[in-house]
Amino acid sequence: MKQSIPPLSRLIRQLRENPSLVLHGQSPAARILTSLGASAVGPLLEAMEPPYPAEQHPVDIIEALAVVLCDLARRNPRPLIDILEQGTVPPNPQLCFVVSALGFGPVDQVLAPLSRALRHPSKEVRWSAARALVKLRTKKAIGPLVKALRDRSTSVKFEVVEAMHASKFFWTSEAIAPLRRIVESSSIKSRAPGLWGRALEVLAKVEARAQGLE
Repeated sequence: MKQSIPPLSRLIRQLRENPSLVLHGQSPAARILTSLGASAVGPLLEAMEPPYPAEQHPVDIIEALAVVLCDLARRNPRPLIDILEQGTVPPNPQLCFVVSALGFGPVDQVLAPLSRALRHPSKEVRWSAARALVKLRTKKAIGPLVKALRDRSTSVKFEVVEAMHASKFFWTSEAIAPLRRIVESSSIKSRAPGLWGRALEVLAKVEARAQGLE
């Protein structure tokens, strides 16, 4: 006899009351929610809002919910892409976690929506999109990431610069102009010295490769 699936509300409650099980990959509720696909996405995002169970830390609860979103993206990112493109949830934290989860999806399905998310009005969403594109680790993401070097938010720029600092995989001569723009900005040098210093290092290395000096 086929076992019935518990109501969504009960599954969400179990997850919120036992986030550590999710974070350690031991939550039956999380596995069932992942198998439900699109129907679970809305309740998962709503569950990120307070009030939270008194005995659990809100950060643990939100991270547990985010883990399930990532698992959903691996299976089928379409419901998360739809939410991103419809803009029907608050940017922070819900839409940020939707965008972050897409970094775990199939490249051919998530690359375009993540690239479009780099133009979102919310800098937190744009930062999440840059981070997700870095996570995809595909050459097809390098073009959008280079454009993100011109973002008005230093946190978005820093995410891309850090990726280039960490790995030659993201190096391209097309990044030289926006990197030089960062380095030549006295405002960035004074307000975001970490970004400025990293950009200076990366620029020197990318220019050396472009000149065949590496």
